[in-house]
Parts: sequence; C-alpha cells; structure tokens
Amino acid sequence: MAYVNLNLSDKLIGKLNELSQKLRKTRSAYIREALAFYVKKTERELLSAQFKKASEKCREESLTVCQEFERVENILE
Repeated sequence: MAYVNLNLSDKLIGKLNELSQKLRKTRSAYIREALAFYVKKTERELLSAQFKKASEKCREESLTVCQEFERVENILE
C-alpha cells in the first residue's frame, strides 16, 4: 500500500477526528473511504458528461436526418 502525506488545517483534522470516532473507525480508514467515494463520484460525473456530449451529437444528427426526410416528402408531394 502506498502512503500519502497530507497537510490539513487544524479545523479539518478536528472534524476528521470527531467523525471517525463517531463512526468507530480510524482516521486513516475514514479518509480512505472518503477518497474512494470521491473518486467514484468524479468518475460518474465524467462519464455523465461523455454521455451528454454523445447524446447532443446524436440529437443534432437526428435533426439533420429529419430535415432531409421533410425535404424529400415535400419534393414527392
């Protein structure tokens, strides 16, 4: 396991100590869980942005296809 050295404010350390004690976990375990949660959250947000971009591209292409069909229908009428 790799080690990370963090410089945290006294206020944040106090909150970490308080919450980890309430949850009956070590401060390190609490921080590991928090980081794992944040990594998953960030990955989901990035994936969501990719889906949104792909959806917008598909929507634009669908509108173009619909417009082409309308032109063809108008010509055939």
